[in-house]
Amino acid sequence: MMINTENKSLEKNQIAVLLAAITYSSNPTEEMQSLLPDWHIVWNGLETVDGNYAFIATDTSQTNYVLAIRGSLPPQGIFSDWYSFANWIIEDLDVIKQTQWPYASTEKPLIGQGTFTAFNNVLTMQDQFGSGKSIDDYLFDYAVTANKSLSIVGHS
Repeated sequence: MMINTENKSLEKNQIAVLLAAITYSSNPTEEMQSLLPDWHIVWNGLETVDGNYAFIATDTSQTNYVLAIRGSLPPQGIFSDWYSFANWIIEDLDVIKQTQWPYASTEKPLIGQGTFTAFNNVLTMQDQFGSGKSIDDYLFDYAVTANKSLSIVGHS
């Protein structure tokens, strides 16, 4: 699928990579206007204390939605910033302890405790735009309906 973005045709996977990269921007809305002017953020999560962040974006047709997630912070500064350090230690490296995964239909599924912590951070994130909707409520109300597509992109 080719998408025309500011006279450049980008493949769907190229757009996905750009959206994932934008989660690391200090100003995702501005970055998106610059890189993907045919897309805009419609749900913008408040970054958690340990650096998790997510947004939901859609194209101008409002038929293609993307949930973009930043789970890990870059390793620069992890020894000088407590929250960056906590992100790596409490989430990324906490893989030995396993916890029950409550969203599976199989018996006794397990997930790494750090992954579960980060997942819950994103799941309970508040919208900066003031929609009052959780990330999953917004997706169910707008993106998970007939004739819409939803892609999930991100890191860690």
